[in-house]
Amino acid sequence: MTQVLIYVLIALAALLGVILLAPVHIDFRGEYAQTLSFHGRLRWAGGLLSLDLKHHHGKLELTPGCLGLKKTFKKAAEGKKQPDGQESGPDKRRKGQSDSPLSFLNLRLLAAVNKSIRRLLRALHLKVKLSGVYGFDDPSLTGFVLGVMTALGTVKNYSIDLKPEFAGEAVDLRGWIQTWFIPFHILFIVLGLILKRPVRAIWWPKIKNSKKHKEAVQYA
Repeated sequence: MTQVLIYVLIALAALLGVILLAPVHIDFRGEYAQTLSFHGRLRWAGGLLSLDLKHHHGKLELTPGCLGLKKTFKKAAEGKKQPDGQESGPDKRRKGQSDSPLSFLNLRLLAAVNKSIRRLLRALHLKVKLSGVYGFDDPSLTGFVLGVMTALGTVKNYSIDLKPEFAGEAVDLRGWIQTWFIPFHILFIVLGLILKRPVRAIWWPKIKNSKKHKEAVQYA
């Protein structure tokens, strides 16, 4: 029985290794003005498994594929509904303000995140083309996004031509994204970021406090 269990664990480990080491290719094209329209395709292991997504005129089509065999599923896109009794807007944001990521910002955290993002972008082999007009109610937010997009536009394989609208809200975007990556490489980078000391200082105290709270309740 023990020997069978060992063989099963080895088989599962081998399968997981194949899943994580096979390349994933993604091609996504779309636009957003009055409505959202896009077409995307995901391929794993050169197309051994695939998934096509298409959204047009409020309808979503999903086409999974395996070994060249495909089946299309269609459904009408549903808008998001606010659950009864759930708060939204400024009141809800104020209640969660103490847990805002902004409260943990410091130079060491920014340096760790910046380094990991650079490694992540290299691992994703991204090619991006984006153009259009955008704007927010808050002009300072529009300016901030402009700065970020300008910086990204200088990155190799990135073509970004966005015109800010400071007078108010405006959305008219179109573009495409192509990427390929090895899942294990992405997982390694993400876990590395989570375990870095500045990031660990955010989630580790919450885990310890949760354990203490459970122990206190248990022995109360």
